[in-house]
Amino acid sequence: MSSNSIENTEQVRELERAILGGLMLETERFDAVSEIIEFSDFEGQDHQNIFQSMGELVNSNKPLDPLTVSDRLDSKNLLTRAGGKNYLIDLASSSPSAANLEAYAGMVRQKSISRRLMKINSEISELIINPQGKDAAELLDEAETKIFSLNDEASRTSNKIQKLDELIPQSIERMNEIAKNGSSLLGSSTGYKDLDSRLQGLQSGDLIIVAARPGMGKTALALSMARNISVKQNIPVAFFSLEMSSVQLITRLISSETGLVSDKLRTGKLAEHEWQQLNIKVSDLESAPLFIDD
Repeated sequence: MSSNSIENTEQVRELERAILGGLMLETERFDAVSEIIEFSDFEGQDHQNIFQSMGELVNSNKPLDPLTVSDRLDSKNLLTRAGGKNYLIDLASSSPSAANLEAYAGMVRQKSISRRLMKINSEISELIINPQGKDAAELLDEAETKIFSLNDEASRTSNKIQKLDELIPQSIERMNEIAKNGSSLLGSSTGYKDLDSRLQGLQSGDLIIVAARPGMGKTALALSMARNISVKQNIPVAFFSLEMSSVQLITRLISSETGLVSDKLRTGKLAEHEWQQLNIKVSDLESAPLFIDD
């Protein structure tokens, strides 16, 4: 093991010790810390066992201190593996403060992700050296799966369960906001007044599904709203198309923006004044934050 690896391990151990010791000083901070890290994020098995036992105590509405934690570990025959009662006492007594627990937890989380990335890197290297009959496409697929699984894990968010006494004030505050706004929209305008009045605009967190039979204008409506939001309001929009190509979509956009019929745009048979109109209007589209993925 290199000197850098030893120093890195010692740094992580100190961060973990500070977290575990701080939690035994302030039990109420456990929920905030556990939203950032879980027991598997700790590097050593001893610290994993301690943190997991702390979670079990908190779930049982018991305080965290060297005695309760050691008793919990002992009940699972893990006290010796965790360093014993004296180690827990040392954790609590040597902890500088519980003030920075969330920051320490974030650092431990980053170290955990780095370790997992190194492990996956080694696994991918082994796949390349020893493909076991797999072709290049299969190797790439397996490597991608490993990377994506880590990405999902790294970007996980805590889905906190909320009680009504937390949700009701939020709802009332939103009602007050709507009342104060009056006719103003809370979200981005779709460009359609009747739709905006019903939805209060397109708002963060909304999932809106437009359903209709083929050929009824779903794409035209979505593209028109994308144009109204990106061109007129300068709000970034990502448009994903599974049917029409980007060229077809852009032709529709240009037609909508210039008022020129699509047939003329497809054939390029435009009069001189129409070319001028096209060049002027297209400049607005070019600067709009609209991104198309076909």
